[in-house]
Amino acid sequence: MGDVQYKQYTKEEDVLYNDSIDALRIRLASGMKFDEACDKLNVTNADLRECIVADFLKICIAEMHYGKGMSIKELSLRLAISEDRVLVARKDMYEDIENAAISEYHKEQSKGRA
Repeated sequence: MGDVQYKQYTKEEDVLYNDSIDALRIRLASGMKFDEACDKLNVTNADLRECIVADFLKICIAEMHYGKGMSIKELSLRLAISEDRVLVARKDMYEDIENAAISEYHKEQSKGRA
């Protein structure tokens, strides 16, 4: 798990990523459902688009479920996606956290700080 490599994007892709996340937040706030909001993304790079959608779902889980105490069922209803999809994304979040922790540990080990 600790050897996972995440793609590095260009500065332009980073700007597009951040602008897309902002647009998705606005669309959800206006009442759009998750997939409807994502369908309106103007991102031609398939890998970047997939990353944006996956990350935005994780952001929704973090903010609505963990931040506001919304249940998984309520969250799935609000976003109009299946509970299973939310649970898979939440599992992916845990793996991301674990990988980041392992990576940081190895960095500190290599510096002789652990």
